[in-house]
Amino acid sequence: MEKRSLVIKLGGLLAGAVWMTTATVAVAQTYKIGISAGLTGYAATVDRSWSDGVKLAADAINAKGGIKGRKIEVIVEDNRSEPQEAVIVYRKMMTSDKVDVFASGCVSAGNFAAAAAVARAQIPMVLCSILPTKEDELKWAFSTLPPARFEVERRLEYLRDNTQIRKIGVLHDPSPYANLQKSVAEKSAASYGIQVVGVEQYKTDDPDLSVQIGKMNSAGAGAILKIGLGGTTLTAAKNIKQLGLQTLMLTSLEDLTVFKPVADVLGDKFLFVASPQLTVEVFNVSGIIRGSG
Repeated sequence: MEKRSLVIKLGGLLAGAVWMTTATVAVAQTYKIGISAGLTGYAATVDRSWSDGVKLAADAINAKGGIKGRKIEVIVEDNRSEPQEAVIVYRKMMTSDKVDVFASGCVSAGNFAAAAAVARAQIPMVLCSILPTKEDELKWAFSTLPPARFEVERRLEYLRDNTQIRKIGVLHDPSPYANLQKSVAEKSAASYGIQVVGVEQYKTDDPDLSVQIGKMNSAGAGAILKIGLGGTTLTAAKNIKQLGLQTLMLTSLEDLTVFKPVADVLGDKFLFVASPQLTVEVFNVSGIIRGSG
């Protein structure tokens, strides 16, 4: 269901973005879609699925004759989940591959770093990340993400309506999207009757988060809003269990390949946000954990 939804969404976005380029590529035999994706590194779990989804969407459009009779070609480059690498692969796809549109993954910092050059080249960007902030860059950028407040407020709403927990900690990575969500949590928690008693940042390659988790627990946090992608979600789950805590962990949008092992560790102490209009069931040894949009 998750992949089918992605194909439908991407199919519409890609068709619209590619349509914007028709005036400048009238003589081209194919439309080239470039993907800057973290196929390795902390974003690999989501960006691999994203890349697969783009390819499936392109295949679906090609099966119907393409765009105005021209087929779509997808070019994928691994940015290793690093902003510097993203700039390099964006430049390569613009200068060597001559792509007509980008449908890039979820490494916000990498998309931000390349946005100015892409805007100067007047190439549309469909992104699995938040948008750049400069007006001239925004003109060429489109996002598939729900607003940051959706992910945060749904978690706060759940705690208010379904638990007695009124003190939380925020555990986040340094990415622009994570920092945006962290700010939303700090500003909006009080309106849900909840106090943020600790905010801790980690590096995406940190092998242990027990110090940060211990600090939030000492401050009285009964739940942790975990904000960020990749293997650190499982690391945090294992640390919570190793410390013998009964702390709830509520996580961001992520791939099910991450959710399953985390659910196996924390059982009903683990909850996640599902995309709008989507209900996902994760089966594990403790039963079913549901995230509903």
